[in-house]
Amino acid sequence: MEVLRQEQNQATMASATATDSESQLQEAQTSLEEAKNDRNDLESKLAASEDTIAELKDMVDQLEEDLADATEARTVTLDESTALKSDLQKKEEEMEVLRQELNQATMASATATDSESQLQEAQTSLEEAKNDRNELESKLAAGEDTIAELKDMVDQLEEDL
Repeated sequence: MEVLRQEQNQATMASATATDSESQLQEAQTSLEEAKNDRNDLESKLAASEDTIAELKDMVDQLEEDLADATEARTVTLDESTALKSDLQKKEEEMEVLRQELNQATMASATATDSESQLQEAQTSLEEAKNDRNELESKLAAGEDTIAELKDMVDQLEEDL
């Protein structure tokens, strides 16, 4: 009986050990499932992070391209601006030359106007002189005619005497 009791105790202990082992096995399986789920979650998060990193890399590449384009456009714009400033300065210099030429032309025009006025005055004086000459020639001719008539009269009177 004692042997039976010992065997029963051993069987109870073995059963308790088996129950504990079964409980531990279930706990281990549950922990394994949780670990698998955690691993799947982490793998999903890792994949999402890798996708995000790839998208960010693409964005950075695009931003670098945009920056290069903007830098090139800025350089072109600066070059064009410099060329336009140079053209503007040349045009301003040309305008100054044209202003000086205009001033000279204005002075020449004024001189020409004065000369033209003087020429007109000279022409008027010449016309007046011609008129005076014609009048004097007419008077001279009339005087010569009168002298000729007077000579004729004197000759006639001398003859009559």
